[in-house]
Amino acid sequence: MSSNGIYTALSGALAQSTALDVTANNVANASTTGYQAERAKFSEALTKAKDAAYVKATAGGIDTSPGTVSQTGNPLDVAISGDGYFGLNTAQGVRYTRAGAATYIAAAGAKPITTGPAPTLQPGSLEGANFNVVHGMVDLVKQTRSYEALHKMIETYKDIDDRAARGIAGNG
Repeated sequence: MSSNGIYTALSGALAQSTALDVTANNVANASTTGYQAERAKFSEALTKAKDAAYVKATAGGIDTSPGTVSQTGNPLDVAISGDGYFGLNTAQGVRYTRAGAATYIAAAGAKPITTGPAPTLQPGSLEGANFNVVHGMVDLVKQTRSYEALHKMIETYKDIDDRAARGIAGNG
């Protein structure tokens, strides 16, 4: 039954589309100060049909590894060394970031978020994004090829179903 194959290929294509979106967003933000790359998470969903399994991708896993710290010479710029975030006042309330450019305003009463030992601050420095553009471009090519292959599978299964339907109609 090719309909299970269509749905399996379709779920894979949708998952690759999500992965493409995540990677493209990372590439677009590769020069953003303090940017932490997102990661696509893939999971398998088993269906009630015993011979079908579907894949699902979601965005939202954050890579918390540090970016490269560079000296700026601006005494108001600050980079964080270690795990932690700056708390900033925004129109939407307190937001947390690793970007320590002189234009961010510290939130009154905000406590730093830490996941380990207390971080240290490096004045006159900024942390770059933790995403490598070259690796991102390679990932985009791989994800695009995978998406195209899955799309081709969908078309092939559709052709098989069309031929089967014409054969059944011709025999009836």
